[in-house]
Amino acid sequence: MKKQILLTITFIGLCHLISAQNFTEGIQTEHTFSSGKSPALHIRFDKVSKDNIKDAATDIFKKYNSKLSDVKGIDDEYMIADFTLKENQKVSKGKMKILESDGNTDLYIYFKNHESEISEQLTTNEINHYKSLTKRIANKAVIYAYNNLVKKQEKEIKEENKKLKNLEKKEENEHKTIGKSKVDIKNSEQEIEQLKTSLTAKELSIAKNDDQLKAKETEIAGKSVKSLNSNISEVKKENKSIHKSIGKHKESIAEIKGEIAILNSSPKGNETEKLNLKSSENIDKKARKRLKTLNKEGLKTIGQIEENKVLIAKEESNIVSLEEGVKTNLAKIDLLQAEIADHNEEALEEQLSLLEKETKRLNQDKKRLEKKIRKANESINVNNEKIRSSEENIKELKTSQEKQKTKIKESEKKLNETKSTMKEYE
Repeated sequence: MKKQILLTITFIGLCHLISAQNFTEGIQTEHTFSSGKSPALHIRFDKVSKDNIKDAATDIFKKYNSKLSDVKGIDDEYMIADFTLKENQKVSKGKMKILESDGNTDLYIYFKNHESEISEQLTTNEINHYKSLTKRIANKAVIYAYNNLVKKQEKEIKEENKKLKNLEKKEENEHKTIGKSKVDIKNSEQEIEQLKTSLTAKELSIAKNDDQLKAKETEIAGKSVKSLNSNISEVKKENKSIHKSIGKHKESIAEIKGEIAILNSSPKGNETEKLNLKSSENIDKKARKRLKTLNKEGLKTIGQIEENKVLIAKEESNIVSLEEGVKTNLAKIDLLQAEIADHNEEALEEQLSLLEKETKRLNQDKKRLEKKIRKANESINVNNEKIRSSEENIKELKTSQEKQKTKIKESEKKLNETKSTMKEYE
């Protein structure tokens, strides 16, 4: 039996695939192909797939105007079409078999030319040319394996960066939640202040109505036209006083609106000055300082305008309450005049009923205001809890982001190591 050759190439794994290679010649061997036993060069890979090896062999032989063809009915066995090595200028051909077992992949390659099969014994000088060809196939297969690993690692880094962006987006949303909650708290506080003002006015109206109710009950016991007219005069006097107060509130509103108009004109002048400063070709230190001052003044002006708007709202709320008092007094006057016109027990009882209804209405209004205040306070509590929760979430998200950044750096380091090692086979 002819002596055979074993050419062994071992590739050891790194980064889930391969990190280094050894190329050594081993004992003589033979491999059983579908056509029978033949001398073969044996190449062993670690963590290199059958597809990597086949693709590498296909590319290498393509450069020799050769190609691989499947052996019919046999898995992973291929015929190598005629090719000519530059080194010996002899037409050669062969066959190859790829086997996978226990994480290793074995490649058996058989070569022959028109003179002889290739082996240590029959082609002592020429076999090195075929060994060199085999080594190029092995290196190419390893490069393909590394390319696959690089793609996998790049995909993993992309996914890790995506996770990092998601964490950053979540943190951004938490900051938005905090900002919105603070605005809602401020709005609720302003609403509570206005509601308390309205509630105070409502309680005053209730107290007045209660006094009127008691007075009406006294009137029913002993009533005269003179006392009714006296009551009408008192109510009109009170309305006159209320109108005077309303006038003062309106004057206050006009003054505040005037201040707002002045404040609104200030930013326009500032904006013109800012545009002139920015349009200068060279902005010196003094100009930049002036720009900074103008920006601060603009923000201060906006704050003053918002404060004045709140004051206007308060004044308008007071006017509404006072006007409600006027309406109530006008109703009282109507009642008194009606009582004078129709001075009888039935009319008095009807007036008393109207006052009782007014008492009920005012108390219902008071309860609605109190309910709104409670609701606004609850909203403040809810938003404070949202802020606390978001702040805790932000801390956790920042910790997760740091861990994710560290993970990405480690993955990028591994990727660079993989690319560096791959260059050894190029």
